[in-house]
Amino acid sequence: MSAGDISISAKSMTQPKPPLRDQVTPHKVSVLMLIQEYLTRISTGSTSFSSSQRRDVAMLLLNLLQNPDIPLEMLMAKVKEINDTQLSASLLERLRDVFLVGIGKLMDSVEAAYSLLSDSGSHINKSSIVGFFIRRLHLSFEKLSFSQVTALYKSFKEYYGHYCSGDANISLEQESFSCMVTMATDFDDSEISIHIGKNNEKPKGGQDRVDETFLHGSYTQKQAEYVLAQQMTLLQRNDSEALSAKKLQKRICQLLLSNPDLAEAHYLSYLNSLRLKDYCSTVKSLCHYFDRCSLNGTENKPSMDDIGHSFRYAALNLSGLHYRFGHREEALGAVNEAIRMAQETNDNVCLQHALGWLYRIQNTTTSDTHELLERSIAKACELGLWYLASIGIQSFSHQKALTKVLPASVFDFLVKSDILNCQNSQLDLLAASYALKAAFWHMYGNRPMLLQSSQTLLHLHLSDPAKQNTYYNGEAICIVLCNVAIHHAEQGDFLAAVDIISHAKRNFPAHSEHASHWMSSEQMILFDKAMCQSDYQAAQQAVLNLAATSPLESQYRKSLLLLSTGCLTEAFDVLHSLKHVCSKHRQSKSTDYSAEFLARVLITLGQYHCQTPTPSNAIPHLMKAIVLCKEHHIQYLQALATLYVSNVQVGIKIC
Repeated sequence: MSAGDISISAKSMTQPKPPLRDQVTPHKVSVLMLIQEYLTRISTGSTSFSSSQRRDVAMLLLNLLQNPDIPLEMLMAKVKEINDTQLSASLLERLRDVFLVGIGKLMDSVEAAYSLLSDSGSHINKSSIVGFFIRRLHLSFEKLSFSQVTALYKSFKEYYGHYCSGDANISLEQESFSCMVTMATDFDDSEISIHIGKNNEKPKGGQDRVDETFLHGSYTQKQAEYVLAQQMTLLQRNDSEALSAKKLQKRICQLLLSNPDLAEAHYLSYLNSLRLKDYCSTVKSLCHYFDRCSLNGTENKPSMDDIGHSFRYAALNLSGLHYRFGHREEALGAVNEAIRMAQETNDNVCLQHALGWLYRIQNTTTSDTHELLERSIAKACELGLWYLASIGIQSFSHQKALTKVLPASVFDFLVKSDILNCQNSQLDLLAASYALKAAFWHMYGNRPMLLQSSQTLLHLHLSDPAKQNTYYNGEAICIVLCNVAIHHAEQGDFLAAVDIISHAKRNFPAHSEHASHWMSSEQMILFDKAMCQSDYQAAQQAVLNLAATSPLESQYRKSLLLLSTGCLTEAFDVLHSLKHVCSKHRQSKSTDYSAEFLARVLITLGQYHCQTPTPSNAIPHLMKAIVLCKEHHIQYLQALATLYVSNVQVGIKIC
């Protein structure tokens, strides 16, 4: 389960949203004329469009309606890509007529485009995306006064003039105007405001914001919500396909220029800062998000229960934020606050999310934790929260694997999770299930099954139609890629291992949330390669690099390096320290250190004693490792420890 699995976003809020806000701009007028020209040519039969051209026009219109305003040069370049010179030439002629003739032509063009909806030969439905766009733009235009239409026409002249700035036959006015026509439309009540002024004037109400919006492209609220939904999906499912952190933050600023009350933009900023591990920006964006939710709700006079709903999920998200940054005490305090507020209002959904975080924060394998997970899974199934139920089952199987339960029981729990994931199309959790299976097989020492689980996940089709057909490329994929790379390194094929790690680097850039997995694996592979080549300097560098992402593994590898170089005293100190830490955490039932790691430390202690004048001292450590492996069904390390015991017995001539 990744760190962001149970975060609560704006979709969880029940507060009503303000009416949609659109902007009437020269770009939208140009798109309307493109639609008019295309439909007119289809209805009159003057031009026959091939099926590929029809598809290209449809995709172009969808792209133009979903994205912000663009300059006319870019619009014409996109139209020319359709491979129909007549369409681009006719569109340019229409725009030129409006520019030369004046306001009357602009009004006639809008009215003519609207009349196509009632024309049976135009092949357009009023309820389609294009039909809705035409109706909405016509309604907006009809509500404008003549002075507002005049201002819009002057803005159109600027828009067209930038495209034709090299044409000597076109004369432009020396003064430039900035125009913004804003409409809030819900088809019951509308409000239109317009700001007109020269460049050297600064009207009240944020003229700087309007000018900035004009320069970077304005977004309607629907366009902004589409961009937010798209980027949120990509950040959670395929980070490599999302915009880079810098570009995404710039895009968020543009969205807020056009829609300053859009609370979801601050939540996207929170996710963007989270992947950069920027604590200050993350906290700031999260606070802004919930502040905006409360402010937007005050216009509709929400009840105290709605306000409390926002506070509960704010505390829950804050606990997740602290947990990701390693602040466990603060995270525990925030989740306890969320639980208290959820219990006061009997909010079972919030309570189940809070219990999920509580298990992760406590990070123990006590009987109380098992009971907490069992109750959480049962309640989640009762409420129909299948995502949380599947996460709970996977967490429960992880708990069982760390105890002395038979492997068959552990995998039986994962089968139940797979059934839920398939029934509810939870592909990210299905991928997490295969990654868990690979981890369990690694712990039990069955390398062929580890490789099979990893390869199965890599061959799964994880594109979800319900989430914009975005292919899942999250933490589970990165983990199994590292598994396959390490397998090749263990077989001695270091070249293939490095190639696989390079593939992981391309899919998960260094700034991404899950990059630490391939960083650790890369250094472990480089360490093994250096040790095989007796390149102890390179091995030392790999140990130092590994300490940044996996301090515990770095210490263990350091002990191996010290043993190989003959520094027995230093190696014993490191191994003894690791053994003490692992034993301490096992007594406290913490899941930070597994039995598999402690068994490796004990076997390495046996190796240390084998290099001393008293190799018989290795037998107690090796026997402890064998007992530990038997209890936890760790077959590979059990066999390895048994071989070392036999080797010691042969060395001291016991057998």
